[in-house]
Amino acid sequence: MPTIPWRGGPDARTEGAQITVMASRFELQNARAVPSFFVASITAWWQSLHAEGCVGVSLQARPLAREFWTVSAWTSKEALYSYARTAPHTGSARRQTAGMKSSAFVFWEVRGSALPVSWTEAKRKVREQVARQRAASDERGGGPERTT
Repeated sequence: MPTIPWRGGPDARTEGAQITVMASRFELQNARAVPSFFVASITAWWQSLHAEGCVGVSLQARPLAREFWTVSAWTSKEALYSYARTAPHTGSARRQTAGMKSSAFVFWEVRGSALPVSWTEAKRKVREQVARQRAASDERGGGPERTT
């Protein structure tokens, strides 16, 4: 399983600051979607490393499982959203939705000294978020096709 280890962004020196962490999981519909998603994820990773407000980022690809994970840290949620609205991420994200089976995002706050966040913690938080969303969807009588 290829993993790009944690790498600091332009705002990496934030030991005492309150930091916004985002973890995400993307599950693709089929193997045909994997190559383009892989390229798009590397492009987004590279972009994030140069984005204002990025404290750090890591990417994990499980191409045979059609699954991609990210964990990133930002000086604020606004900095993260600004990055997400900027090309190439914004266009790439729109193009990749056709091949997506599900996606999940979770946000939480940590002190800068707690970085990098472990993959175990990030994945646990995403799975808990997905379980909460599925339970809420089941209560409403809907199916959890997309968990965003």
